[in-house]
Amino acid sequence: FLESWPPVAAMMGARHGAIGLVLLAICGVVSAVKELPESKEEVKNRESRIILRYQKSQTGQESLDSRVKRLESLPGISRAEALPSLDMAVVVCKTPEDEDDVLEALQTQQGVEAAVPDTWVQLDDLPKPPRGPTPQSTEMCDANPRCKAWGLQDACCPTRDGLWMECCDDRPPPIDKERHGFSTISLLSWHGGYLAAMRWGAVGFYPSMEHQDTRFFVVPHVDGYVSLKNQHGAYLVTTPSGRIACWHRGHGVADDFEKFKFIYNKDGSVSLRSKSSDKYLAAEHPKWGVATADREEIDDWEKFNVTTVHGWDTVIPNDESFEKLWGMNHFGGRDIDAVEAWRFFPAPPSNNVVVAVIDTGIDYTHQDLKERMWTNPNEIPDNGIDDDGNGIIDDVYGADFANDDGDPFDDQMHGTHCAGTIAGHGNNAEGVAGVAWAGVRLMALKFLSAS
Repeated sequence: FLESWPPVAAMMGARHGAIGLVLLAICGVVSAVKELPESKEEVKNRESRIILRYQKSQTGQESLDSRVKRLESLPGISRAEALPSLDMAVVVCKTPEDEDDVLEALQTQQGVEAAVPDTWVQLDDLPKPPRGPTPQSTEMCDANPRCKAWGLQDACCPTRDGLWMECCDDRPPPIDKERHGFSTISLLSWHGGYLAAMRWGAVGFYPSMEHQDTRFFVVPHVDGYVSLKNQHGAYLVTTPSGRIACWHRGHGVADDFEKFKFIYNKDGSVSLRSKSSDKYLAAEHPKWGVATADREEIDDWEKFNVTTVHGWDTVIPNDESFEKLWGMNHFGGRDIDAVEAWRFFPAPPSNNVVVAVIDTGIDYTHQDLKERMWTNPNEIPDNGIDDDGNGIIDDVYGADFANDDGDPFDDQMHGTHCAGTIAGHGNNAEGVAGVAWAGVRLMALKFLSAS
């Protein structure tokens, strides 16, 4: 296993020796448990089990057998079996509903190094370091004629974060995938703690979002729900008792226990509703370190403020109000993925594209539009002469067909709004950015008046 996955071996040896021992021991338990009379699948189908590892320094003070015998006296445990060669034990819960309470009780036992639900551990799905998928040759933009004609570069069919461009010849029907972008979100609770999912599966709260455990990838699904994946490759999950954990459950695509729906509150906060429990996620006080999905209604404890950290796969212009453009970029997937698309487009040709805005005109003096306006090369401004002979005098930026003159200035502002969405000057530290914020000129064709 380690030879086939060198980065993990290096990680274990370099900085995470203790965790490496636990993972190696779990590998041994998975094989050792096969010695039980029933097959692994038969046992897992009817039993809820927990793997328990003791610290090396603790086992000498009390024999493993005596520790295991004492475990059977704890509420919710039907039996416990020792694995002496590994300093570990397998605990069998009386019912699946007892698993959360037993797990919590075991984690507080003296000398316990780790306690992991065996039903949610699979050797083949241990966390892998995040990395961009390497596209196949057929996925590249230049391998698809329409994408190539548009001048797109890198991967298109699909893109590196799993999106299929319109120019792809054969697009499959939408299905759930684990692929996602590299932007992350952090969730700040009403109590002032950031939701955190630790490497070993516990979920709690940290006082700062600087730690990587507070940053989650948002994985969208075709049914409108999302999953939150931590930096170690595991999903937030609602357990049958309604508690929130973050285990590797042995499958690549999230199921209903790992799905949530964002609820957008009027105060700008968000709430998360679990698909499996159909209840809201609540943050208990950070000192208690508990997150549950068992609330029927939204109150302060069910509200979170979201902070987004943009990934390397995005282009974010520096316009002061860009973050308000949720249609361009939104953590919950309510956008057109503009910031991801901008990264795949090469530098646009210099002002070769002209877009005619047929509306109420355009405010061509606006700070985000004045440098994006098309100008008539055959017309001399403000000389009162129809220089180009088209029947319209001084039609420099377009024409006004509502008032039959050459000045299409917007006196209603709807056209200006549309023009900003199309090609507002981006990355100029002012205002907003349009979808095509470089390389496009705007022609104002006014046919509607303010009334």
